[in-house]
Amino acid sequence: MSDFSVGGTRHCLDCGAPLQFRQRFCSMCGQPAATHRLTTREIGHDLLHALVHADRSAYTVIKALVTRPGHVAREFVAGKRRRHFGPFASLVILTAITTLLVNVTGFHSITSPNGLNALQSFEERHLNLIVLAQVPLLSLFFLVVFRRERLNYAEHIVLATYAFCLRALIFCVLILPLWYVERLSPTTVGYLSAALWCPYVGLATLEFYAGNRFASWLKGATAAALTLVVSNFILDGASRLYTFLFHP
Repeated sequence: MSDFSVGGTRHCLDCGAPLQFRQRFCSMCGQPAATHRLTTREIGHDLLHALVHADRSAYTVIKALVTRPGHVAREFVAGKRRRHFGPFASLVILTAITTLLVNVTGFHSITSPNGLNALQSFEERHLNLIVLAQVPLLSLFFLVVFRRERLNYAEHIVLATYAFCLRALIFCVLILPLWYVERLSPTTVGYLSAALWCPYVGLATLEFYAGNRFASWLKGATAAALTLVVSNFILDGASRLYTFLFHP
């Protein structure tokens, strides 16, 4: 099942474009001309290639986010987008992995001596939605503290999105395993996560924005801390209001 023929001419199985003799890849869509029946060996090869070999592999993306998070965002804004996973696709994938690990390990980010109300239960089940909602908040703080950079809001969103990708990595690789071993309280987990993430956001901002490096780092770390404080204040206020209205 390498291709199909019409009138003796080979055609691509994906887009139907004609293939020349000994042509290895389709000139229209790029699919290999010889597409054989799938085997488990081929699936394994493709998975390994996606993880460690491709220019935009998972390993490459994670390494770039850990070592040079602001550089990745800066290149994406500058138009060098093919070499990197998009910020939103990366965040969706990483938050999905985080949510899966939270459910598998039984971690609870919200606890209450009287049990969780319906709103808190929803927040507990949908941490990914909370993270996605925090992105525009961090972007707004970036817009305010780095207003002299003359970047538009969408460009600040790119850095904020990659910053939350980094937060998901920190949580999955460091925080969650530590919690699983030590059984730390949710409050301790929150403080520890913030203590690791906020300085990293500062690192991303000093790479992304021009100007004094220490000032950029301080503004970025402060913006991250304010994002956590304000979002926690909103969530706690919403929970208290829900309890007041529906469970007086």
